[in-house]
Amino acid sequence: MSLEKRRVIEAEVQRLQGLTELSVYELAGYAGVPRRTWDDWKERAGQETRHNGHLPREHWLTPAGEAAIVGYCRERMDFGYRLLCRQMVDKNIAAVSPPTVYNVLKRNHVTKKWVKWGKNTRKTLTSPRQSMNNATIWKNVKRN
Repeated sequence: MSLEKRRVIEAEVQRLQGLTELSVYELAGYAGVPRRTWDDWKERAGQETRHNGHLPREHWLTPAGEAAIVGYCRERMDFGYRLLCRQMVDKNIAAVSPPTVYNVLKRNHVTKKWVKWGKNTRKTLTSPRQSMNNATIWKNVKRN
């Protein structure tokens, strides 16, 4: 509710309270304002209602932090975002999680363009873990 509307309701309740013997809580209740809300309004007299979603959080990235992530990752496009995240934490560039690094890179169009494999394309090893499973080495290879 806007501060303007709240002031109108408060003024009307105060006016009616002076004309009747009813308490402000009863009159506010008739206006559809619960007792707790009335007390909150009195504590925040003259202040606009601010909801939590509009307040910056400590853990949100600053523009400088986002620029540091993008700058670091642009120089090292050969590595994946998870490894880059660990490197940035080790070098005190940015203390963020891998999904945050990925989202920042995606938002700034810095992600790798993943290759679409065709029918006769050989998939090469991209990490040591892949050598454990021979099925992942070859994908859609045409057998002679």
